Amino acid sequence: MKQRYEREIEDILGRGGDDLPGGPSRPPRRQRPPRPPGGGWRLSPGWMLALGLGLLVVAGVCSLFIPVLTQPLGWAGIVLLVTGYFLSFRRRRGPGTGPGGYQKRWRGEVIDFPSPGRRSGWRRLWPF
Repeated sequence: MKQRYEREIEDILGRGGDDLPGGPSRPPRRQRPPRPPGGGWRLSPGWMLALGLGLLVVAGVCSLFIPVLTQPLGWAGIVLLVTGYFLSFRRRRGPGTGPGGYQKRWRGEVIDFPSPGRRSGWRRLWPF
């Protein structure tokens, strides 16, 4: 840990006055890599929940005008709600620790936070 700070201080001192006005400009921000062709369209759990809820509302309205559509739309809405609910608990595994599989980096180095453990959530809720 101490070496990391020393490297950072040496890096800052080595740059000298680079951050002063008139010094070198900042490097351009990295752009997102293009989507691979044929990657497909993915339906996230949040969209599934919203679509399921929307289908249930449409089924309720259809029950007044077109009662034949009420049952299929209602069942489709329930299936989407339940599926979206259970998929929302799924954890994404990727090459990094961040959401979506990207690596958390700071100044070019990967940040590796220790896992908080199981009791940390309870400690946050428990006032003592």
